[in-house]
Order: sequence, then structure tokens, then C-alpha cells
Amino acid sequence: MKRYGYHRTSTREQHLDRGIKEITAYCEQNNLELEKIFTDQQTSTCQIPEFDNDLVRRLISTIKVESSEKLLIQFQSGIVMEQEIRYE
Repeated sequence: MKRYGYHRTSTREQHLDRGIKEITAYCEQNNLELEKIFTDQQTSTCQIPEFDNDLVRRLISTIKVESSEKLLIQFQSGIVMEQEIRYE
């Protein structure tokens, strides 16, 4: 069976290499043969006019502080996202 990966970034500041490594590692750990990884790097930014607290509360189940540099965000759908914290 052929398996394909897909990784997309939302901004130019994000890098595709990290997601590609994670997809590859997952396939290797689970003995899955990966045919190809498709990538998509978004070049425009999405502007949200204002913070919508109600929307955030409906979408996010939990936010866990993993370390001083990383958050784990779990959405109501069950998807968990890792978010790096950058101090500038």
C-alpha cells in the first residue's frame, strides 16, 4: 500500500523541515513505507480583527505547559498541537 504525507505551514516564518522529520519518524516507528511527502507553504497571513474568547473556549479543550519553552494545546476534536514559546 502506498502512503503519502502532507505538511503545511501557515506563515513564511514557519519551517517545513520539522514537520517532514516528524512524519518520516512516525512512519519509521510504525514500519510504514512512505511514498512521498507533499508540502504547502502558505505565503499570506490571516488577520483576525479581534480576539474571540467564546470561539477559543469552544475550540480548545486544554492547554498544558510542558516546559518554559513549549505548550501542548488539545482541541475539542482530540488533535494535540505543540507550540514553541519564543522569548524575544
